[in-house]
Amino acid sequence: MDFDFEKWARERKESKQKGVESLEGFRQYMLKKGFKYLVVHYEGCGDSGDCYEMEGYKTIKSFKNNINEGAQYIHHSKWENGNSIPIPEKEAYSKGTRNQYSVFKALKEWNKKTGENVDSWKITDLIDYDWYNNEGGSGQVVFDLKQGKVSVIGCQYTRAQYDITETLYIDGKPAEYHYDDTLYAD
Repeated sequence: MDFDFEKWARERKESKQKGVESLEGFRQYMLKKGFKYLVVHYEGCGDSGDCYEMEGYKTIKSFKNNINEGAQYIHHSKWENGNSIPIPEKEAYSKGTRNQYSVFKALKEWNKKTGENVDSWKITDLIDYDWYNNEGGSGQVVFDLKQGKVSVIGCQYTRAQYDITETLYIDGKPAEYHYDDTLYAD
């Protein structure tokens, strides 16, 4: 059986489109809560990836001031005497400075009201490139609620290889250095 790449690509694209379209009700809900942007930072490599708590911005200024700052990690536990001690939800999220607790509460309300499961992972599922295997990748998914668009601003890490051959001569002949297909001689 031959693999039908065109069919696979078309179905994948259609699936992503349905995924983003399914967020319309949630988008309207978050707009009513006063949010203009939602952001989820992500990173991964090897064969796994992780995303951070969803951030929410109610002004363009606050969004622009934080968009290039990277993720803000929310600690849900602390170490005490060699044991992991859970931090209460409100206390953990209250340390976030990017409205993570307000977004978290709104997500819980939305999910309870609709039976959906909108969270940071649902947002990162919209990413179409491989950011979690091999060398991985990282970035952020920006949900512009007012414009109704989702932008993935990320990078995929790769490893490069250059073939190098150095030939050194005992008789004093100039050394030769081959970098890929280019010859450099002394």
